[in-house]
Amino acid sequence: MKVTVVDSPCGTGKTEYAIQYMNLNAHRTNFIYVTPFLDEVTRVRNSVCFDVYEPKEGSKSKDFLVLLEKGKSIVTTHALFKTVSDDIIELLEAQEYELILDEVLEVLSSLNIRQGDLKALVDRDHAFVFADDGTVSLSEFGEEMYNKGTIHRNIFDLVKSGRVVRDEAGLLLWEFPVNILCLFKKVTIMTYMFDNQTMCNYLLANGAELEYYYLENYELISGRSSYSGVMYRDLVEIYEGKLNHIGDKDYSLSSSWFDKKENNKSKKILMTTAFNYLYNIVNSRIEDTLWTIPNESYEKGLFIKSYKGAFLVMTARATNNYADRTVCAYMVNRFENPVLYNYFTRRGLSVSNDLFALSELIQWLFRSAIRRNKPIKLYIPSKRMRTLLTAWLNGTVEEECRK
Repeated sequence: MKVTVVDSPCGTGKTEYAIQYMNLNAHRTNFIYVTPFLDEVTRVRNSVCFDVYEPKEGSKSKDFLVLLEKGKSIVTTHALFKTVSDDIIELLEAQEYELILDEVLEVLSSLNIRQGDLKALVDRDHAFVFADDGTVSLSEFGEEMYNKGTIHRNIFDLVKSGRVVRDEAGLLLWEFPVNILCLFKKVTIMTYMFDNQTMCNYLLANGAELEYYYLENYELISGRSSYSGVMYRDLVEIYEGKLNHIGDKDYSLSSSWFDKKENNKSKKILMTTAFNYLYNIVNSRIEDTLWTIPNESYEKGLFIKSYKGAFLVMTARATNNYADRTVCAYMVNRFENPVLYNYFTRRGLSVSNDLFALSELIQWLFRSAIRRNKPIKLYIPSKRMRTLLTAWLNGTVEEECRK
């Protein structure tokens, strides 16, 4: 399987390029365009010069299949595309489609279940059946548990979808079926720093051949773009001062740090220091601000006083809705999910936690005004993340990651 990767910095016109490409080629092929956000669905529909359809409210999955059966061009969200049934396989085989992914798709994730609960379901209840290829299905008893009701219904739902596998360590993973991607006449992924993202490693693990391009003045050029942020160096004012002390240790502000109850006091201190930066140091209004921590902590009630409404999930991508925000607080220290890290390394793939972290940081940061080449102020207390960003802005990220 060959995959075209348009790997260019955020704000360089990847969506505009895709719209132009589809307008020029709609006479010869049908498209499925997949984007993270509904507002981008509307933007694409309003920008192309041919008929493209969005699955209707109510039963979007079924309507997606109806549109596919009719050979219509479709624009939809990542969330819907990830959940389409296997009925799509027969329809794709009968039709010729190109797939364009605006930003990487979540193609692999570890199931949120405690190891003790998983062991009980496997060793005591024998709820699952494991095929030779690792695919997981429900046993007869598992079906009975499902029908009677189980606290693990969300896990059972995923298993019933046929997209759960058991890895070498005995852990359960949800996988997007790579065979669906193989049925498209062409697959294009538009992102930045693709090499360091989960989807890249997943495709390589499944034998994909990647062809790289980048954009320069909206022209597509064969090859790889430079992973340097020198052009943005003068636009980012990074806070340097005592409010950063809370992030000095290598693993401070990581997702596991936020999960630990013993850090509850430190988490409150972090929210106080962030408020001090936003309110007292830069005097930022809520409508000018963006900030982030792990979503689970935010949902449990952790937030910056007076700025709760300025929260943006740390995995945000592809949206222009916050391009007027000029003050940012990025208060997380990113690492690849350890289960996925081990999944890839066991398959002989090299995973750089530093480059993964940097790519995630840049994606989030470019939701702000910097995507319009406007200056921003940034509070980034993790010493590790601040060092990586500074190296990117100075054009020395590869040297920094080799240390």
